[in-house]
Amino acid sequence: MDIKQIFENTTNIAVIGLSKNELKDSYQVSMYMKNSGYNIIPINPTTDSIMDVKSHNSLKDIPENMVRNIELINIFRKPEFVENILEEVIEVKKKYGKIHTVWMQLGIFYDRADTVSKENQLNIITNKCIKIEHGRLQD
Repeated sequence: MDIKQIFENTTNIAVIGLSKNELKDSYQVSMYMKNSGYNIIPINPTTDSIMDVKSHNSLKDIPENMVRNIELINIFRKPEFVENILEEVIEVKKKYGKIHTVWMQLGIFYDRADTVSKENQLNIITNKCIKIEHGRLQD
């Protein structure tokens, strides 16, 4: 899937590391995506709700009726957390089969992205801002 197809095949985005601070990139990017018509599911164990939506402790803590419909995982966490996040994503993907993309924001790289992508039939985008890439397609 190319980036345009990723957006066209996405409705529900789980954002891991979404901050409740409106000045943070994760909040501003997620609000942009929400305003562009995507459903945002916050994952942040330090708060109850973000953008008037219940926040969850982890991907596995999202109720089944919601998690089974997530297509894209957007990561706003430091690179050292990526490995564990991907393990959780792969587990959820195997169970429900809907997740097609893991998106890592600017500055987030993952050395095994190609291998994990092929082994798990996942699109893995690294070091790109989802807001910038979405905006480019709107021009």
